[in-house]
This record gives sequence, C-alpha cells and structure tokens, in this order.
Amino acid sequence: MWVADMDFRAPPEVLQAIADRNQHGIYGYQSKPLDLLTLIQSRYRERYDWDFDLNSLSLVSGVVPAMNQVCRALLAEDESAITVTPVYYPFLAMGQNSDRALIQVPAQPLGDGPISNGVGLTPIKRTL
Repeated sequence: MWVADMDFRAPPEVLQAIADRNQHGIYGYQSKPLDLLTLIQSRYRERYDWDFDLNSLSLVSGVVPAMNQVCRALLAEDESAITVTPVYYPFLAMGQNSDRALIQVPAQPLGDGPISNGVGLTPIKRTL
C-alpha cells in the first residue's frame, strides 16, 4: 500500500513480498509477538521507570483505531472526549466510533512564535 501515487514500478522484491503475504490470506495481527512486547516493556522501564504486565499491551493498526479503543476503555458511556479543532478529520469521528460524545474546542491564537495556535484552559472551561 503506497502513501501517494507513484510514477514508477515497485521493485521486484516488494512485488514478491506482497504476493507472498497475499498467499498467507491473513492481513491483521495474528498474535502478540513476545519479543516485541518484551522490548516495549523494557524500553518503558528504562526510559520512563514504568513497569507493566505484558498482558496489558494491545497492538493496534494505527493512531485512529487506538484513539477509538482508548475512548471506549477510559470513558464511561455518559462521558465525553474532547479535541481541538481544526484537527485531522478522523479524530472528529472518535466519539461516534466509540459511542461517546465528542466536544470540539476551537484553537485560538496564542502568540507570534513558530507554534502560534493552541488552546488554553479558558476556552475549554467555556466549552464545557
């Protein structure tokens, strides 16, 4: 799967790898690879002094499915998620995808620096 249109043919090695994978017939994660999970666990322990059970890890196919999963896991059905707008459009569907309400807070100018838009607590309080 390409990110953008290409003006050239894919290398034979890529075509073969795709053909081989296609023959397998399963396109998602089949299992949780223990070596990957152990590596993630050790990195978090070393870098953030955070230890957790390997069974608490879930592999997801991308940021958007992960956000939907987190909304369902952390928010009760009567609670709401919040996002700043403008935002990448799939983020606007995370409330509906997780059966939770979604509150949108418009970004506002914060200054003239390289990051000039953001959200302070005032617009969030006003929205809530």
